[in-house]
This record gives sequence, structure tokens and C-alpha cells, in this order.
Amino acid sequence: MTRRLVAKQNLNRNPIDVAFRFLTYRPRSESEVRRRLSRQFTMMQVDETIDKLQERGILDDSAFANFWCSNREQHRPRSKMMLNQELRSFGVSGTIAKEALNMIDDETSALNAGRRYGRRLSTADQQSFYKKMMNHLHRRGFGFLLTQKVARDIWNELSCPADSDIYGNTKEQQPKN
Repeated sequence: MTRRLVAKQNLNRNPIDVAFRFLTYRPRSESEVRRRLSRQFTMMQVDETIDKLQERGILDDSAFANFWCSNREQHRPRSKMMLNQELRSFGVSGTIAKEALNMIDDETSALNAGRRYGRRLSTADQQSFYKKMMNHLHRRGFGFLLTQKVARDIWNELSCPADSDIYGNTKEQQPKN
């Protein structure tokens, strides 16, 4: 056997090493780690490993939920409802998910998602802009009234930038008194 194969086999014999390796890619929920370890180890070994990781503060569902929500908010904004579903699918309890979601504001998230997508639609006419923007936001879990409001706000931002007047003239083009 090669040295690499022997090293890989030795790593997989210790559940704490497998858990550490699994946690190096990104923070994980207790349920994810438990599921991963249960493929290779007995339930007693899995329980001991989970307890050790929790005692050391390495495995914490609350910290994971906060990380997940802030990461999603920053990179791929979603509605509270959709984030709650994602957290629940990771095995995070409802109370922990609810606490983590308290820092999320649906309107701000929708605006962030819409602004990012709106740049791609800058050449679209108003009707297709509204349709595409609302569909985009709806796929991210936002409700109809919110998507309608955000689509209107972003259309106004893109069609009438902040440094222009209501006629679309920039400050350089505005008549001087």
C-alpha cells in the first residue's frame, strides 16, 4: 500500500479526526456531523465525539445558525421563511433558527437581492424588468407585496439615479439659476 492510502485509512479510524476534517470546510450543525459520523462509527462513538466537540465549543448549533444567516444575507439573500427551511433541513431546532433569524429583515434582504440582480436587467423595458425581478425575488422566498414594492423601488433607482433630478438630468446637466 502507498503511504497516502495508509494515512487515509488511519485518519478514518478516529471519529474525532473525521469530524475535524468535516468541519474544516465550513461550520456544520450537530445533525450534519452526527449523520456523517454515523456512516463509519457506532452510535456510542458518535455520541462521545459530539459531546467532546460541544464541550470544546467547536460544534454549536446556535453559532452555526448565526453564521449561515449572515453568510446568506451577505452572498445570496433569501427570505426569513426560506432561511428557516434551510436551517431546519440542517437539523437546527426551531428555537435556535428563530433566534438566528431575528437579525434578518426581509425588506433589506429583498432589496439586496434585487439590486444585485437589477444590474443585469438595466437594459430591459419596464414591463419585462418587473416580471423578471418579481420572479427572481419570488424564487428566493419573498412574498408578492414585498417583491412588487422592491421591484418598483429598484426600477426607480435604476431609471432615476440619486444624483439626477426627476427629469433624469444629472447635476452637470441641470440649469443653473
